[in-house]
Amino acid sequence: MKNIFLCILFIFSLTAGYSERLSVNVWWELEPMVSLKGEYPVPKDRAVKNLLEEARIFLSSMIYGYGFIYTPSDKTRKIKEVFVLKPAALIKWGDKRLEVTDVRQENKRLYAKVLYHLLEFQYLNREAWSSSAIAVSAGMGTGNVFKGSGQRRVSFKNAIKDAVRNYLRTRIYNKPREVSGEVIVWNSPEVTVNKGMYVTTVRIKLRIKKVVPYRIF
Repeated sequence: MKNIFLCILFIFSLTAGYSERLSVNVWWELEPMVSLKGEYPVPKDRAVKNLLEEARIFLSSMIYGYGFIYTPSDKTRKIKEVFVLKPAALIKWGDKRLEVTDVRQENKRLYAKVLYHLLEFQYLNREAWSSSAIAVSAGMGTGNVFKGSGQRRVSFKNAIKDAVRNYLRTRIYNKPREVSGEVIVWNSPEVTVNKGMYVTTVRIKLRIKKVVPYRIF
């Protein structure tokens, strides 16, 4: 009976008062350079919804990460570059552990800090990636502002691709046919606008699972 009590007490100590959290800083344009649909200026309630959606994607990438398949371009072989990202999992829309703080309006933009209160298994997943033995890389991606706000997501994906490519360039000297692996975004992505482009920078950790070489030229 005593052993059972001690076991219950131990389990409770692991779960009670759990307070680990992640945060991202996000912003949304109230008067975008291009408005392809909807009201203009963007109503604040819609801007907040857009902020939360971007935060949900960013935080999911920082908790669960992605699987990826990358085919480098090869002009000689007439092969186009292909980069496929598949989320390992996503935070559900409306998750009560999302918390919006520090909302402010400045220079026709709405800014916010969004917190996510981690469950223990989510924290442990991040911990598993924290080993110094797991590779780190950084990248930058762009998306055309004049094609609409959807290009923010494009710039994010391109930033992850660039980080993967930067890592591979220093370690694989013969261009592979295909590379597959896993990545997790390690810090809050940063999004800016420069010369008509959304510019996203990321820092990732990655594991390479398989490298498929060209066997016959």
